[in-house]
Amino acid sequence: MSLFTGIAASAIGFTAWPLVVPVLFVLFGVDIYLTIFISLLIDCGNAMVMTVIAARNGRVLVRQGLTLAAFALPWIFGGILIGKTFIPQNEDYFRGSAGYLIMLLGLFFIFRGFKTITTKPEEIKAPRQRLRFTLLLAGVGFMAFQVGLVGIGGGMGYAVFLMLCMSAPLLSATGTAMIMTLISAIFASVLIFFQIPDSGFEHEIIGLGLPLMILTSMAGVGIGSKIAYSVSEAKLNLFIGVVVVVAGLAASLHRFYIQ
Repeated sequence: MSLFTGIAASAIGFTAWPLVVPVLFVLFGVDIYLTIFISLLIDCGNAMVMTVIAARNGRVLVRQGLTLAAFALPWIFGGILIGKTFIPQNEDYFRGSAGYLIMLLGLFFIFRGFKTITTKPEEIKAPRQRLRFTLLLAGVGFMAFQVGLVGIGGGMGYAVFLMLCMSAPLLSATGTAMIMTLISAIFASVLIFFQIPDSGFEHEIIGLGLPLMILTSMAGVGIGSKIAYSVSEAKLNLFIGVVVVVAGLAASLHRFYIQ
């Protein structure tokens, strides 16, 4: 599960949340706040590795990414504040992730891959038009709020909005989204950490299990990035689509298995 999470993260910034949270919270009985914290740590590790890889390949829009990451922080903080009430009253929400929307997004990338023909790469367009700029900020704010509210990493959402609003190519959108995710996940995980009850730290997963999950997922990022950076735009879309559909299917099956 951790290895696949890393591969999916390398493809489009997929968060660990849909796969990790239901398993740890329900099957292993991990405290919900510790579960969210672990998910954010995995996202943080994946984002760090992917940011380095993307930067080495010139696929990180540093200025835009840092600016948008700074914009996201207040929204994350707002989500954390509301989450103090939302999480204890809605623990059933974390017992099974509805992956249907994720699968639809995966199908979109598959369709995009089949539709893509050999053309010149799109230029990255600054969101100067008011509508594009507004949509970009709204999308980033929405994803950042979810990061704080339930601990979703935000990478895939950030990447999609960068593609839609800035016409950023897939690799640049993912690379930039991962530097945003790195900052978002660090900020959110610190705030979530202080909400973990003392009893939560007694779970055995804190020992060997947690480091292994993080390191295995980071290794998955390395494996997935080799594929992502060695195929054409069309094949990259297909790769992302297949990975996201499988992840969405796994997230949906979790719900039935857990019940």
